[in-house]
Amino acid sequence: DPVAAVFEGVNLAMIKIIEVMMMLAPYGVFALVYMVVIRAGTEVLLALGERRAGWVRQHLVTEEVVGASTVFEARDDEAALAAADALLEQVFELGLWATDLHPANLLWQPDPQHAQGGRCWIIDLAGAAMRLGPLRPQERAARRARFARYFQKHAGSVPARFQA
Repeated sequence: DPVAAVFEGVNLAMIKIIEVMMMLAPYGVFALVYMVVIRAGTEVLLALGERRAGWVRQHLVTEEVVGASTVFEARDDEAALAAADALLEQVFELGLWATDLHPANLLWQPDPQHAQGGRCWIIDLAGAAMRLGPLRPQERAARRARFARYFQKHAGSVPARFQA
């Protein structure tokens, strides 16, 4: 039957294409990890370690941040707010979409030796996902608005740096 022969031929071609894709997949994963490390450094791999449990995705960070407080707790420290702002831009540029990115999920670690007077760390990546490219301006604005709303809701005001 000619129709069956056509479908069988298409089926064999699809199987061959899938075999080639499966052989190339590890190289693609390596290339993606390489690009993340080049753009963000090796420390980001700690934050991207992921464990799935049913419907829950848990991310594992394996480094203790000594002497840190949340950016929310350090909201009167301009260096903390500047570092948080810089980290948000870096995260947005990497294409990390974090649904729960707010000031209590960023740690501020003061360090006079650091160029910004300290360092910010993301401590909760629940619901985060890496996009293929940087976040679009509308997406950045939405993430920043959520960040600012947290200050408004829990402190009654938004630091000038994060006001729209």
